[in-house]
Amino acid sequence: MKDGVGEEIYRSHTSVDGLEGKVSIWGIPNPSSTWDDLDAGDYVLFYTGADGEDGVRKYSYGGQVLAKEHNPELRKELWEVYTRVWGSEGKESDDPWDYIIYFSETFPLDISSEELHGFDGLTKTYIQQSFVSYGDDGHRAIREKFGSVDEYIEARRTDTNPGEDTESDALPEPDIRDKLALSPVDIELPPDLVFEDTERLEGQIEAALNSGKHIVFTGPPGTGKSRLARSVCEQVQESPEVDGYTFTTATAEWSTFDTIGGYAPTGDGNQLSFDPRLFLRCFRDQNGDIQNKWLVIDELNRADIDKAFGQLFSVLSKDSVELPYERENRVRIEWIDEETADGTIEEVVGDGDRFPVTPSWRLLATMNTYDKTSLYEMSYAFMRRFAFVRISAPDIPQSDGEIEDLMHQYADAWGLDVEDRDRERLIGIGRIWRKMNHAIDDRAIGPALVKDMLEYTRENETLALEDRLTEAVVSFIFPQLEGVPKREQIVEQIASVEQIDEHELDNAARDMLQVSFLSNG
Repeated sequence: MKDGVGEEIYRSHTSVDGLEGKVSIWGIPNPSSTWDDLDAGDYVLFYTGADGEDGVRKYSYGGQVLAKEHNPELRKELWEVYTRVWGSEGKESDDPWDYIIYFSETFPLDISSEELHGFDGLTKTYIQQSFVSYGDDGHRAIREKFGSVDEYIEARRTDTNPGEDTESDALPEPDIRDKLALSPVDIELPPDLVFEDTERLEGQIEAALNSGKHIVFTGPPGTGKSRLARSVCEQVQESPEVDGYTFTTATAEWSTFDTIGGYAPTGDGNQLSFDPRLFLRCFRDQNGDIQNKWLVIDELNRADIDKAFGQLFSVLSKDSVELPYERENRVRIEWIDEETADGTIEEVVGDGDRFPVTPSWRLLATMNTYDKTSLYEMSYAFMRRFAFVRISAPDIPQSDGEIEDLMHQYADAWGLDVEDRDRERLIGIGRIWRKMNHAIDDRAIGPALVKDMLEYTRENETLALEDRLTEAVVSFIFPQLEGVPKREQIVEQIASVEQIDEHELDNAARDMLQVSFLSNG
């Protein structure tokens, strides 16, 4: 980590933005709540052996997080599988360090465990046995004494001169007033997503965001909704008022504890403290500093909206709300706009228990219309706070020539090389796509599954085309049909494609979907 990893080693194994030259990298073997909470700008501190005879350890090195990702491929380039020994039992673990953290900066420190643990109410000899978060009490104590976590780290770094006047070189503190209005949004759809009317879709997104609306992208599976939501956020985060975004997937188990927060054990586990969760972390980072991080929720209607969103309804309506929790003060979500008095803004900024939401914040979500009858429905009160942008599956032409042209268009967008000898394969996949999308109403699939089929059938040319296409249908389309009432009708239509082995498809349908379309099985 100290010496950094050369670009020639990591560049071919990651697409993380912002990496250049030598980069300090660290890894952990398993994800945890600490990993989930880790954001760009956070600090990771590393302790070494005892300071002296009293057994007090010292934190002697630190780094500021640039990005993180799960990257087993890069891990293989960097480390062998580590063997770690835990505690007195000598329990061994050889989990690979697949979860990678990239640092924008690393530096030497001089922080005694007695000092750092004391802020958080721990004993001076307390030893962290793994990658864990620092407690809320500790963050609060540091901010009270030093003003911010950044200033504390700066004061304890040993590579800077404490007496040196660096004020003239310091960046100005961000002002929440700079985040009160979103700069006009100009969206360009990513080239690997192909839509029938790109300009119209771009206009819909821009109109929604520029008019102050949040967005729900709806449509069949595979139409690029999640990719589109990410792309919008990646473009908008270039604006100075937006501090990146968080991407998450909704679940049926979500409650306000997962989305807003609640009381959780802290320090040595003998106390409870309010722990802000998903939504609130968009407005203050782990250090308590104000930020404006957009939120993307994939598969929104998998959550029970009324149960999971709770007090966020009020914020989406541009109202402030007091939460039923306390830390130093009552925890509040505050709506701050250009009409908010300067005195109120200063109070909110200075109180770490008040989470400011500004007009430049947005929530983007996706909703799979396949699931609309089986999952939670959204109330009108929730829906009217969003602009719904539909991402439809394309119309598939009938003639083989037009199908071939369409498949070439998608292959070019995806950077897939196709040759004249691939003509039958392209037409076969296009025919399957058309049969799937026209078998019954409201059961279309988008291009993403077609891309999977193109890549899959390209890789095993020793098999007959009929076998490859049949395997691709079973691998990528059948999982989308589980639980679909008229799945037998869909499978039968796909089996009518000339390049499909109908007997093999029927056998697979019996096993996976519990249906059969051949009378003599």
